[in-house]
Amino acid sequence: MNLDELQQIADKERSQRDKLAHCIFVCNAASCQSSRGLEVNQAIDKEIHEREIREQVCVKGAGCMGLCAEGPLVSVEPDGILYSKVTPEDVPEIMDSLDEAPVERLLCSLEQPFFKSQTKIVLENSGKI
Repeated sequence: MNLDELQQIADKERSQRDKLAHCIFVCNAASCQSSRGLEVNQAIDKEIHEREIREQVCVKGAGCMGLCAEGPLVSVEPDGILYSKVTPEDVPEIMDSLDEAPVERLLCSLEQPFFKSQTKIVLENSGKI
């Protein structure tokens, strides 16, 4: 594979990503995995498939989102929503809330001191690259 071929693949991926209304990132770090994070990821993928919304919504595993004690963490972009302690049973409600008000009981505030005093460097693009 040469640089031009790699660039073509990147351009195609960017084009497909730009068509999505939402991308849901599920923390796949060890602490979130131990709290059923992989099951949450699978439940979201299944829900996207059953609702036939693959053209509008994607799900991706992401690295550590930072607040391990609140895992599994789920981020909904481009809305900037972070959910904590998500279970597979919460997934239909999260999916119903896309383009609507977020699921209040699952919200994890990004304004809390844990996040406010951080400048992400290593994890800045977690899930986006």
